[in-house]
Order: sequence, then structure tokens, then C-alpha cells
Amino acid sequence: MSKTASNHIFTLIKSLTKQEKRYFKLYCGRQGYEEDNPYILVFDAIAAQASYDEEKIIETFAAENFTKRFSVFKSRLYDAILKSLHAYHSSSSVDAELKKMLHCAEILFKKTLYKQCTRILKQAKKLAIKHDKFTTLLEIHMWEKKTIEKDNYSWQGVEDIETILEEDKNVLKLIQNYCEFWNIKSMFFLPLYKGGKARNEEERENFKKIITHPLLQGEENALSAEAKYLYHHIYSAHFFSICDYQKSYDHLISNARMIEDHPELFDEEPNTYFSILTNAIYIGNQLKYYEESEMNLNRLRAYADKLKNEQNQDLQLKLFSSVLSLELTIYVQTGQYDKGLEIITEIEEGLEKYSDKINPIRISYFNFNMAVLYYGLERYSDALKKINLLLNDPSIDQSEDIYSFTQIMSLIIHLKLGNRDLIPYITKSTHRYLKKRQRIYRTEKLILDYFNRISRDPYEDLRKEDLLHLQNELTKVVDDPLENATLEYFNFIAWAESYLLNKPYGEIVRDKVEEVRIEQENQRKAS
Repeated sequence: MSKTASNHIFTLIKSLTKQEKRYFKLYCGRQGYEEDNPYILVFDAIAAQASYDEEKIIETFAAENFTKRFSVFKSRLYDAILKSLHAYHSSSSVDAELKKMLHCAEILFKKTLYKQCTRILKQAKKLAIKHDKFTTLLEIHMWEKKTIEKDNYSWQGVEDIETILEEDKNVLKLIQNYCEFWNIKSMFFLPLYKGGKARNEEERENFKKIITHPLLQGEENALSAEAKYLYHHIYSAHFFSICDYQKSYDHLISNARMIEDHPELFDEEPNTYFSILTNAIYIGNQLKYYEESEMNLNRLRAYADKLKNEQNQDLQLKLFSSVLSLELTIYVQTGQYDKGLEIITEIEEGLEKYSDKINPIRISYFNFNMAVLYYGLERYSDALKKINLLLNDPSIDQSEDIYSFTQIMSLIIHLKLGNRDLIPYITKSTHRYLKKRQRIYRTEKLILDYFNRISRDPYEDLRKEDLLHLQNELTKVVDDPLENATLEYFNFIAWAESYLLNKPYGEIVRDKVEEVRIEQENQRKAS
């Protein structure tokens, strides 16, 4: 394959479903193309390739004239595929239906069939209002104005013109309101994605500054359902960033109820409801609402099964990356390692299938949780393979949290494997990394201090008094909500306790979860 050849047409063809491929060939037939048309022949040849090889395609069709200007031919084939997709999906969503109606209105207008044009515009307007399609409403208003102008305002008075202006102003106000909420959300998520949750009071205050925006001072400032969704979305993320999980959970539940109350506005955006459910389950699990989280996880699985038939590859990717990531996280955090092991093959296959489409940070969380899973199963060599995979991936440095915990996890695994000679080097490297970023959890400092003590004499037995001191200090520190977030990656308290009691780490984690379940059950009985 030529080094300069674009593979856009290959990736487009490979993304097509069987139905879309069949429709493309029917579309070519309707355009007057014969079955042996070069478009179809080249389409089939590219579809048969495992990886794009343009030189092979040109060699196969060397006798055809189109290979002399193959870049032009390829561009036309690409356009033909897009046109067939446009025709195939012309009524697949409210947006697509509205675009089709507006195009029909334009055609009727140009044919001077004004009454028919007006009738379609009324239908489109009713549909757009029902589904809060504000930008499309502006286009509908534009065509309504044209129908008024063509008769030189014969049937309109001053009040009619003023009503049109008020409608435009109202729609523009709704659009501006949504855009401002979207901007606030994006300005908030930008540092959250890059740096992770707040690690100290200074970062906590920086997150709080964004929440002081006037629009966020009351839900009534959100003028549409989508803006209200963003309002609660911003607050749920804000409280998540400062580790106030209860308030974050409350806003997630508010959003879930709003979507359930307005299905017509969100039915075509299943990703939205899907994300709310996944986040609610994750945070509910951190709040130790284990039974509620398991019930919601079953709801999520049922919802995912319902959506699996959707011909939407973005949605299929979301189903994989969210559901399996969430299941793995819950199994790891609650010590259900055998259940987690059952989905490892599916995860590995999904990571291979979607490797070029999943955010690198999402992939890193999959690998980190698999490392913890293997650690809990006492498969330490497998755990180390996942950690080394992460440490050799430069893209995870984009997320400071996952990278720093990966380095600490490396220390923990090497200690278990008896690789004590590596501990001094890894400890220094981790300390340099955290010092350079000037963002270190006290939990991380306690762990590194402990490994520093080990580094002084790598071959000395682990001293019980050091472990007991570490466990006590970790227990004090995680009472701080900002520090408690560290346990979402790995249960460091259970890890120290496993050495003190000479019991497997996984058994300690399960015991702690069971203690919480028993306590919650006793509280329910008492109430």
C-alpha cells in the first residue's frame, strides 16, 4: 500500500452493516448502474480486505481505465456510499425526519406549491417543538417568512409580524441558554479529565469557582430539558470531583427521573440515560449501597440488551466500554474476583476490536482493574504484565491519577513477588513523578514512606510494627473525603491488613464488604 494512500474509504466500508452494504448496491442500481459497474466491483474488493491495500486494488483492476486516476474514482465512490447512507437513514431519527421535511418544503416552495409547503412546515414545526429541536425551528421560521413574503404580506398584520419576532427571540434564547450550559460543562470537565479529582483544598476551590457561575445558582435558570440535564450533570460531576458522593448521587438520580419523565426528548439519545445509570451505579457502590447498586446494574444490563439491536456503532462501543468497565470495577472493589475473571475474555476481545476507537485513558482503567483483579486472585505475574503494559504506554501520562497509582501498584506487586531489589528504584521514580506534579495524596505519601523504609534494607523481613503504623495512619487519612478516593483504585488498608493477619488480600476485601452488608441489614431491621 502506498504510504500516502488514504484509508478513509476502507474504514467507511468496514463500518457498514450488512443492510447498509446491500442498500448501497440497490442504490447503485437505482442510479442506472449495471451489476458489473466498477463502483460495486471495487466496493466488494475493498470490503474483502482485512487491511487496506490500495496497490493490490489497482493491480486487480489494472485493465480498467478508472485505475489511471484512481484517487478521483475513489473520491466519487466515497461520495456514492455517503449518498446511499443518507438515503438509507433518511427517516432514522427525528433530526433526519425534520431535514427531509424541510427539503420537501423547499422543493414545494420552488414549484410554487405554497399551500403544500405551508402544510409540511406546520407538521415540521409541531415535531420540532415536541422534541426541543430549537436550531431546526429557526430554519422552519425562515421558510415561514418566505411564504409570507411571496404574497407581499397580504394576509398578515402588525401583530402577526411581532409574533414571529417573539418566536425567534424565544428560540434564540433557548439556544443561547443551552450553549452557555454546554460551555460551563466543558470548562469544568476539561481539568477533571486531565487531572482527575481534587487532591487538595486548592484544587477543590478551583473546581468550586466554576460552580459560582450565575446560571448554576438555581435549576430554574435552565430553560429547556437538555439545559436542565446539563445543570444536574455539572453538579453531579462537581460533587464527584470534590468527593461529596452523596450529593453527586442525588443529582444523578434527579437526571434519571427527568429523562424518565420526558422520554420523547431523550429516546434518540440512549447514551445519555446509559451514562447516568453507569455513574449512579459506580457512585452508589462507593457509598456502599451494594444492594441498590446490584439492582441498578441488573437494570443497566437489561437496558443494554434492549439496545444491542440498535444499528448504531457508537452505541455498541458505549455498551462495551461502559457496562464491562463498570462490572469489572464493582467486582474488583467488592472482592468478587471469580465473577470478574468470567468477563476478562470478553473485555480482551472488545479492547482488540475497539482499540482505535476507545479513549486511551479508558483502556488504561480496564488494564489497571484487571491488574488488581489478578492481584486479588493471587496471580501476581499476570497482574505485573498488566501494570508493565500501562507503564510502557505514554498516553496514560495524560491522566495523572491512573499513572501514579500504576507506579504504586508496581511496588506492591514486586513486593509480593519477592523482587525486593527493584523496590528502591521504583520508589524513587514514583516519588520524582509525584513531586514534579506537586499533587500527592497523603495516602500515596504514606505508602511511599513505607517503601522507603523497605528500600533501606531490601532483604529485611517486613516488620509488624511498621505495617501496624501504616494501617493506623491510612485509616486516619481516608476519613478525609479527598483521600478516600484513593480506595477506588486499590484498598490499601486491606492490603496492609493482609500482611498483618497473614491472610489473602482478596479475603480481607470480601470480609470488609460483608461487614458493611450486615451493618446495613441491621439498620434496616432496626428502622
